[in-house]
Amino acid sequence: MTKIYENILLFGCMCSTAIFLRKNGFRSFSSIFDWVDSDLFINIELVENGFKDLLRKEDLSQPFGNFPNVITNTKYNFSFPHWFDIKKTFEGQIVQLSSEVQHKIERFYSTLRNGSCLLVYYSRFKEDQERILDSSELIDSFCRKYGCDFLFIFNFEVRKPFKYPFFVIEQNNVHNPYGGPVSFPFEPEEQIVSYLNERFSAEQKAHNLAHSKSKKRKYLFGRIINKLHSLRKNKLFV
Repeated sequence: MTKIYENILLFGCMCSTAIFLRKNGFRSFSSIFDWVDSDLFINIELVENGFKDLLRKEDLSQPFGNFPNVITNTKYNFSFPHWFDIKKTFEGQIVQLSSEVQHKIERFYSTLRNGSCLLVYYSRFKEDQERILDSSELIDSFCRKYGCDFLFIFNFEVRKPFKYPFFVIEQNNVHNPYGGPVSFPFEPEEQIVSYLNERFSAEQKAHNLAHSKSKKRKYLFGRIINKLHSLRKNKLFV
């Protein structure tokens, strides 16, 4: 009998996977690993140590000159590509982000510990995949501890026996942000969608899609209002 999961959570490595899950109705809420560039084993370490020092100012830097909005925790090599605004002060954002991050962390733990959770991880580097394929015991121990399962999406062919479900995506739509390849949109994605459809509540999926559509409408409406305010301010629209 196919197991049905109450929640599907992104566990890394990049925001492209969060976009994929959201677009197809599998993402019920934003979690701590949704909009970051991260590594499976670092993420496991962070979950185990309570995300210690994730936003400690002394460990944060801006390593990509062409992308000043990308902040990286050098202790963990954990990047935040979408969380920082270069128009605002760094110090001021740390205070606000600490509160937001703590909320996401607490929600992640709460969801994980409730059980019935599928973690989705996208591996874009071949060397990353090799480590995953050689770490079944570590992954299995993590799954037993938290009562969860993993689905892996790989950029490269899998050449070793692997006990966890996985998909290999074709690298025919690759871009290279922040120093590494990303295949997005996932092509083909139909098999991944079909796999998740069989393991996720159709009712929850419909709710997620409706919620996402509503947020998009509000976002677009807000942009229109801001544009009108800007035009009025510059006396280009009365």
